[in-house]
Amino acid sequence: MNSTGSQSLPHCIFNRLPYYLCAVVPFRPIQYDLDMVKQRKQYRRRRAPGEGSVQFKNGAFHLRALINGKAVSAKLCDKDDLHFSVTCPAVRELATAKLKELNDATGKTDAPSGDMSVVDFWEKVYVPWAKEVNPLVNEPNLRASTLAGYEQVWSQHLREHFGSITLATYETPTATAFLTEKAKTQGRNTVAHIRSLMSGIFSNAISRGYIKVSRNGGKTWEAAKNPIQEASVLGKTARPAKTGHYSLREALSILAALSEHVEGQLVMALSFFWGLRPSEIRGLKWEDFSYGASD
Repeated sequence: MNSTGSQSLPHCIFNRLPYYLCAVVPFRPIQYDLDMVKQRKQYRRRRAPGEGSVQFKNGAFHLRALINGKAVSAKLCDKDDLHFSVTCPAVRELATAKLKELNDATGKTDAPSGDMSVVDFWEKVYVPWAKEVNPLVNEPNLRASTLAGYEQVWSQHLREHFGSITLATYETPTATAFLTEKAKTQGRNTVAHIRSLMSGIFSNAISRGYIKVSRNGGKTWEAAKNPIQEASVLGKTARPAKTGHYSLREALSILAALSEHVEGQLVMALSFFWGLRPSEIRGLKWEDFSYGASD
């Protein structure tokens, strides 16, 4: 066979030819139009936030959309005589209505439009959430003793520190400098409790959407990183001092001195004989006591 009179074959067909024909069939690779390829790639873009597309799968039409930075899929309807293709008016109308519903739902949030100060978030959001009782378990989100300890840490160490600082403007270097300075006057355990409460406050705020980071010129938003996560004490911390205790004779003497103050006597007795911390005593309720024979 003359190579000048033969016709070139695509590469995929050439690979499937028998080996004895490879020598007689000329091969010339297909020259792609680069301009056409570039033009096609322009249309292969990702969906913009808030947009969607309709797909047919398993006998039904589904809407796929990018809502608030997350891919969402929702079933529109089954295929029938009225809804027969992804481009028919009936399907497009359902897709438009469902897309509007999804976008409106993501717009509803308890987070304020502007930035909130850390102090306001603590007083108006965190503490009410901690006291909120779950009706299924009949218990608050945080135990009263835990919240009492947090409130003590807040009033002694954090309220003055945060001042008028907002949630979005607080940064890791600020937290690191604060904790490092605290380590010079407070023990290791106290510093750990301070850091734990700070982290819990910002984690709660991020989970609720109070702290966000804009992307793509404000078109998309994503949760910010907890500024306390990478914060640490730059230096050594003091070991906690050995906890002292009263002898039995001293405890009885204190109770005898409080004979005219029954409430104070009760508080000291709970501390002496049950080993309860002050925050645990403040959080005690009648339901915490049982009167069984084995108790």
